[in-house]
Amino acid sequence: MKRVLFLTLFSVFSICASAQSVDSLKSAKICIDSLSTKLNKLQHDYDFLCGLCELERAYTDMRFFKNTIEDYAHEIRIDLNARSFDVDLYIVRKNAYDTYVEYSNTLKENTKLLKEKYEQMINSEDFSSYEYFLIKKNILSMETTSGSIISALNMYKICLEQYKKLGLLVKNSR
Repeated sequence: MKRVLFLTLFSVFSICASAQSVDSLKSAKICIDSLSTKLNKLQHDYDFLCGLCELERAYTDMRFFKNTIEDYAHEIRIDLNARSFDVDLYIVRKNAYDTYVEYSNTLKENTKLLKEKYEQMINSEDFSSYEYFLIKKNILSMETTSGSIISALNMYKICLEQYKKLGLLVKNSR
């Protein structure tokens, strides 16, 4: 009798433990699914923020470069107005212009690559309209600044040519 009672109690406890184990597995699966969803959301947010940061950094570098070119062009204008010419300074400025043109081409290529990368990312992932807007705005800002860099380089070149003409005038007047 003790054995029957013992086997009955053992069976009841085994069934209860088994039921709890199944409930525990279901709740663990739900928890894993929830964590997986949160991880995907975090990955999406990370990708978006990294992309936005990369675009902003490139845009800032381009703006700084454009402002640098404009500053040096203004220095040449000041020298033109003061009618001061230095051959060595002209050579340095001419070499600087050549370097700026090369760097401008590098920035243009970088802008093209970033545009392709993030437009592909926008098309392959689900972005909200606001995220889409921010990425497109930054791409457009970079393209606009790229055009401004070209204008600044043209202004620098014109100033440099005028500076060279001033040098010829100073040389001929001596």
